[in-house]
Amino acid sequence: MTSRVLRVLTVLCAFVAISTSTTLTPSLLAQTDTSTASRINFDDLTADADKPLFLRYGIFGGHNWNWHDANFTDFQPFPSCCGTFYGFSEANLRWYAGALFETPFQMPQIQNRLGFAMRLSYTDYGVRLSKTEQLLAITRANRAEEVPIEFSKNITLQAIALEPMLTYRPLDALSIYLGIRANYYFNARFSSIERLATDTVNFLLPSGRVSSTRNPIDTTIPSLNPLNLAAVAGLSYEIPLDANGKWMIAPEAFFMFGALPLGALSSPTSSPLVRRVQLSPREGDKTEGPGTWTFNNLRAGLSLRYSPYRTIRPELTPALQETIKQIKKLDSAITVERQQNAKRLQQVDSINKAITAKVAELKKVGISVSITKVVGVDADGREIPNPKLVVEQFRKSLTQPILPTVFFEENSFTLPTRYRRLKAADRGSFKLAELGGKGNLDVYRQILNVIGKRMEENPAAVLFLTGCNANVGPEAGNQKLSEQRAQTISDYLQDVWKIPAKRMIIQKRDLPENPASSADANGAAENRRVDLSSNLPEIFAPVVSDQVARIPNPPTLRFGIEINAGAGLKQWNLEATQFNDDESVTLREFSGTGKYDPQIDWKLDQEPATVPPSGQDMTVQLTMTDINNKNADAPLVSVPVEQINVQKKELDAKGDKRIDVYDILGFAGGMNPSLDEINTKTLNDLKAKLKPDASIFISAYTDNTGDAAQNKDLAKKRADFVAKTLGVSNAKITAVGPTTLHENQSPDGRMYNRLVRVEVQTPISGK
Repeated sequence: MTSRVLRVLTVLCAFVAISTSTTLTPSLLAQTDTSTASRINFDDLTADADKPLFLRYGIFGGHNWNWHDANFTDFQPFPSCCGTFYGFSEANLRWYAGALFETPFQMPQIQNRLGFAMRLSYTDYGVRLSKTEQLLAITRANRAEEVPIEFSKNITLQAIALEPMLTYRPLDALSIYLGIRANYYFNARFSSIERLATDTVNFLLPSGRVSSTRNPIDTTIPSLNPLNLAAVAGLSYEIPLDANGKWMIAPEAFFMFGALPLGALSSPTSSPLVRRVQLSPREGDKTEGPGTWTFNNLRAGLSLRYSPYRTIRPELTPALQETIKQIKKLDSAITVERQQNAKRLQQVDSINKAITAKVAELKKVGISVSITKVVGVDADGREIPNPKLVVEQFRKSLTQPILPTVFFEENSFTLPTRYRRLKAADRGSFKLAELGGKGNLDVYRQILNVIGKRMEENPAAVLFLTGCNANVGPEAGNQKLSEQRAQTISDYLQDVWKIPAKRMIIQKRDLPENPASSADANGAAENRRVDLSSNLPEIFAPVVSDQVARIPNPPTLRFGIEINAGAGLKQWNLEATQFNDDESVTLREFSGTGKYDPQIDWKLDQEPATVPPSGQDMTVQLTMTDINNKNADAPLVSVPVEQINVQKKELDAKGDKRIDVYDILGFAGGMNPSLDEINTKTLNDLKAKLKPDASIFISAYTDNTGDAAQNKDLAKKRADFVAKTLGVSNAKITAVGPTTLHENQSPDGRMYNRLVRVEVQTPISGK
């Protein structure tokens, strides 16, 4: 039996060696290039990306070696040389087989490497114990001499075992087990015999005949505890049998330690013996009392395992697996959205029936309102009938400049409330990364905290604060006020950010070095300020953030409306809404009084905050009120919306593009523009990153003060200057001129409107 099992194990090992030579192991697959991932489509990835990596079903078998600690003294009515046995003969090599189940605990922080295993097995614990000793005996010649006597005992013991264990995987293929083993014993028998190892003497039996053996015993083991617990520990190493790793074979070894006593063994009834051989009792032999029996066990074998999901996932890093989980959640949400959308469209139809009936009544008194058309408008101005709004996501970076200036109110050195301030205890929670994605003014108004954070991180930095005044009215020649303004900023940085005063140099003057014209209120407001600079340019470096841009196509939706107000129009309202998280959200609203424009353009590409966030259909509603306060509603119009998720595009390895946006400030020189050091560095960094296949769009803006035509010409000069600095001739340049990108009421808003925005679209080829 033993030799047959060993031959089977040898064949299995050879099969494993051949299999592993023709399949990819996890370590080899981990080294493959990205072409491996490119051959796996999104459906394959998502099929098991969020499924347990270490879920297993299987069978196992092998050999076990048993170390028995047995004291069977009371089984013999005479002193024995072999009352206690340690060790075993080769016959102690027995076999076992069973089934297994393993599952990981959902603990992403340790990559689900901790888990639970359960095994059910049949095990043969049988053992043959023997020992031979020289004892003093009387030979046939009636002489006393030592003769060899072999004492043999054979134990038959089988068990059904259940093993609940904790598992830990330090490596994907290596498992460590620790748990308990519950044995249920059956077919427990004990046999023993004493045999003379020489033919010079014989035992004299009670029957009067002589024999070379005596005291044969073959009985069921009495008083045996049928249920027994033991500690168990083990190791296994999985070797994949196919390219996906769904089938595996694993060499494994387990050790059962410190089995509890199997029970007290009582002596069976035996007849008195007539001895011709006289045995000499030895010191320390036990002659009475129950026997005891404990043992340890070592098992070694192979298991054949099956995983319902791929275990070899070279293309799936932990971060990518988490991304796929999010995508699948998104897909589930989209399915729910579609179901909800269908219900809402039914509701819209129901509402429209009621509106249509009401419109028919109002027409009798000369009141009617309707949405005459809904079309898309492409980038070239062509109308697209029956538009479907597709919102595609793209990876995007945004570089936002920090205006190194803080403005003050007239004749005041109190920091205006629009600048964000922190308490000293809260400065540790301020993170530059959290500014990413906010508007330029929102980032700028954190300027004191941005400077404080960067000064804290750069102990060698020195900050120069130059206080200025408008040099008109109550501020004329008031350099004391200029100094107080600079001191206000210094005090904040000392109190909140704990920047030592010696690292801040306060300077004062009247007008700034590059003043605005004080001929009007706007120019005076821009001169009431503190200019900031540092010996380390990075203190005022732009804030750079990565985000996901949502680009609408078509970029513009155009609505045609018609209103007949009878007695006269009092007010009208066109509203586009969408359900998001089971709430109706207003995306864009157009309204007016008295008059209306029969054609309304919603420029989504210029108003990113209004781009629909979900895949629900948009609902467009037009309402009006006449001067007699009579209300009328146009039938609701639905515009379908589709969202294209950036993560799914990347996993599908489709061609895509990346968008990088750079806002440039700090222009001087009027119609002969120049740039300050910080913004020049931004352009030089961009120039170094440009790729030949990139598409470049340059848009230049100004504030709304002064002559609009001159402002547009100034914007064109600045855009051309940026294109020349970048060394590009194929950029698409748009001189917008006066803009409302930022508010024009404040000096900082006007300065941020004097920007050039460079958008770089770089193709990303699918793999």
